[in-house]
Amino acid sequence: MTRKSEQQFNKMLLWHQKVHEHFNENLYYFVLRFKGYQRQYRDNIQEASISQGIVGICIYEVFGDFDILIRVWLTPSMLLAFTKILDSIASLSYYQVMNVKRISHWGFMTEPKLEFLYNATGDLDLDVVQRDIREGNYNSIKAYADAHLAIIREKENENGVKFYSALHFGESGVITKRQEDEIYKSLIEIQEEILNKKSDEIPLIQNLSFYFGDGFAHVLAKGNTSNFVVARKFVVEQIIRRLRTLLPEVTTYAICDEEPYESDDVSRDALETFHQGTPPIWITNWFPDFFKLGGDPKIVTKVHSLLANYEIIIRNLPNDYLINLLNPLLESVITENPDKAVKEVLYWFSTVESRLYDNNNWFSFLRRLSGCQGEEVSIISKQIEARVGTKQPPTFVDLLNKYCWALKEYRPDSPLLGNKTPTSDLSDMRNIFAHGQIFIKFNEIWERLFNLLMWFLPLYTGINIISKLKCEDTEN
Repeated sequence: MTRKSEQQFNKMLLWHQKVHEHFNENLYYFVLRFKGYQRQYRDNIQEASISQGIVGICIYEVFGDFDILIRVWLTPSMLLAFTKILDSIASLSYYQVMNVKRISHWGFMTEPKLEFLYNATGDLDLDVVQRDIREGNYNSIKAYADAHLAIIREKENENGVKFYSALHFGESGVITKRQEDEIYKSLIEIQEEILNKKSDEIPLIQNLSFYFGDGFAHVLAKGNTSNFVVARKFVVEQIIRRLRTLLPEVTTYAICDEEPYESDDVSRDALETFHQGTPPIWITNWFPDFFKLGGDPKIVTKVHSLLANYEIIIRNLPNDYLINLLNPLLESVITENPDKAVKEVLYWFSTVESRLYDNNNWFSFLRRLSGCQGEEVSIISKQIEARVGTKQPPTFVDLLNKYCWALKEYRPDSPLLGNKTPTSDLSDMRNIFAHGQIFIKFNEIWERLFNLLMWFLPLYTGINIISKLKCEDTEN
């Protein structure tokens, strides 16, 4: 077997993260340390991986605390197989893993057309596309490239150095969701400045990408440069300048392998498993029957596409919202049976409304936002109700608007608000369910309801969290 990269024509096929995830693959990075490293170890890992059908793998020899860095796409079953390969290597003294959850890749800065992926699977066989690329035929990739789902990467500058910088934040190693978002925003700004080379002071760094996750690093930064020392110094300084309060620690691995094995292929195991009907893990966690319900394939595809568009929001929602609200709603859509949706969704709306009516929750929420106590909170409440024009008794819209006004007043930059606050639309949707009109219009309005929920559920989650935090503070 040749050790040379599979790019026989100095080119490499790269799939968008969403393509891999569509086939239930997740990206992992491993760093390996050996007892007395030998180059043969690298070859052994490559051969053992390919024999197990693990083909979306890059294996690099590195300078630094470790000997090898591995980038690999794995399904859950393949993850188990791969760790068994590593555990069977007697000379391997230590390894660490990073589970990648989010990627900002230099080659995929444009939003992908996910509808094309869901509709094309089966019509454009990825196995055929990958084989064509290996044989130097690039015609079959065009449709995927036009949909921003794949690119052909030219072989990186042979005179340059590819490097990875592992970023770790926080003294305890634990960071909050808000800190994650702050890190993501800052690193995207750095990436944009470097890739667009917005000033002459910025060194030339090609193919700069960031991988966000958990494990041995919170973030991996990857780039290619002809001046490694200057480039690394610049990237590290930019990170420290923007994120100093999060105590960043940086460890850099320079690739020293002249002919690494590199492949970004989707494995045959993932392709075959998908065709048997296995949705991504982040869906099966709360909707295990997604592909088992039957139904019109066009409707299933539409539901899948909507879920993918809101993946980040859905991943961060409480599990009971997913199981008790989204699951029955989407099951009703796929099976074209609105009865289940009416029963479950209307019950959920009733629960929400009763919580919003509860003055204890409202005043706890206000105390937390304003920092005020006692009579001052009552005065603030009356002022907000006057601005909203709250009726007596208040309507569902009044209740929602009260919370939104409080956020606008005391947390104007809160991501919970978003660009719009369609409280009236959500109330209208609740009324459609309550008055039985859903049976007539279900096929027309379920998507509208889903989009509204993707606005409301993060807001409602935040309201509950803020209220409970203040309750706990008061009790203490």
